Amino acid sequence: MTEAAVPSTTGVSTPRTWDPWASGAVKLEPRTPCAGSARLHLLRRRLVSIEEDGVVRRVVERWAPPAAQFGVTLTWEYAPVRLGGEGPNALSVSLRVVPYGTWLPRVPRLGLRLELPGSAWHATWLGDTMIGYADMSVPGARGCGSGDACDLWDVCVRPQEGGHRQGLEALSLRGEAGEFLILPASPLGWSVSRWSERELAQASHWEDLPDLERLFLWLDVFQDGIGTRSCGPDTRPEVAGRMRDVDVRVVIAQVRGD
Repeated sequence: MTEAAVPSTTGVSTPRTWDPWASGAVKLEPRTPCAGSARLHLLRRRLVSIEEDGVVRRVVERWAPPAAQFGVTLTWEYAPVRLGGEGPNALSVSLRVVPYGTWLPRVPRLGLRLELPGSAWHATWLGDTMIGYADMSVPGARGCGSGDACDLWDVCVRPQEGGHRQGLEALSLRGEAGEFLILPASPLGWSVSRWSERELAQASHWEDLPDLERLFLWLDVFQDGIGTRSCGPDTRPEVAGRMRDVDVRVVIAQVRGD
């Protein structure tokens, strides 16, 4: 996952009553795979075009490691929408992902990452209430969940991925900055953490992680299966994360706060 900022992509200027990025309240980035062997942690963004079509802004960009013969083309579309009340009060985000070149047979994950200010957030959601992955689903886990964001990450012996929940239908995040409502219109899993995937991968101990007032919300199209890498076979082919064409759509609304 690259940490490059994407101000031209997220600073949408289409007319609406709520612009989450104009005030810096929310930062949205593609959550691309991270695998050192293919230099995916070096992914860099190149802006291709920005177009206006009425109230819709369309942004095309390409991401690839330096001097690589593969990458991905992203086409974002942002449009104001209305969720109750009068006038547009939410933002529809559509993303078309088209990889090119020869990718690795499997990649860890693909999705979006939003950065929210502050760390004291409370989550309420519809979907799987238990942590689970493509090959580690929990039967009967569907329902309504609620908890502080800091308690929704599985703290293992060393820092690593540990908070993914599948089948998100709706998510509310409440904090000092207000309340944000996330409504997926395509299949997504999700997780929240105070640390980025790069920080988690580089830290050997939990105390090595930075103590910053922020929260990352990750919306994953897919994650590679867990498998039994420590003492047995790797992930089964049917649950492997494979880079492919995908379409993502999610509506983000601020229902409380400035």
